[in-house]
Amino acid sequence: MKRLKNVRYAIAIIAACAAVGVTTDAKAQTQNMTVDVVVTNTMTLTTDNEMNFGELIAISDAAQTASIPVSATTGTLGAPTTTGAPAYIAVIDNANQSETQITVTDAAPGATINIDIQNVVPPVSGGVSFQLGTWLSSWNGAAAVARTPGTPWTQVYLDNAGAGSVLDLGATLTTNAAGTPYANGTYAGTFDVVFSY
Repeated sequence: MKRLKNVRYAIAIIAACAAVGVTTDAKAQTQNMTVDVVVTNTMTLTTDNEMNFGELIAISDAAQTASIPVSATTGTLGAPTTTGAPAYIAVIDNANQSETQITVTDAAPGATINIDIQNVVPPVSGGVSFQLGTWLSSWNGAAAVARTPGTPWTQVYLDNAGAGSVLDLGATLTTNAAGTPYANGTYAGTFDVVFSY
């Protein structure tokens, strides 16, 4: 009687396993699958505009300075200012005025991007230079925010229907505080804008 009970239990267990799909024989098959992922940590950066203060009169002084900003939101020159004479800046021709503008594409929509301004070399010619400061940034046309070179900040990437996101940078050009005169010529500077995830 006991043996018959055990057989019934065994049959019941096999039936239960079959009902829930548990394999109880040697007919199981295994299919090995692969797992792939493509990592792309680089973005596409396109320079639309380089920073340009146009053609100016620039008079330096050992005690006073003169300044002129270029807007991060409009790319236009602001009104020149001076801390006192004889330091002076005036605009001769603003046809080439421009903020820095960089378009970012091929990033992940909604991703946080780290941005930093580095390696600033103010405009210089023949050993005589200007100062470059009061940095401002605008992301996708938003209001300008003050930035400090060497201090990273973050922005959220928007794909904007495939057109990407746009970074605009403005800054203020200031005469040297050594009183060294500015000769006629083109004064050129550089800086890096670093983008990373």
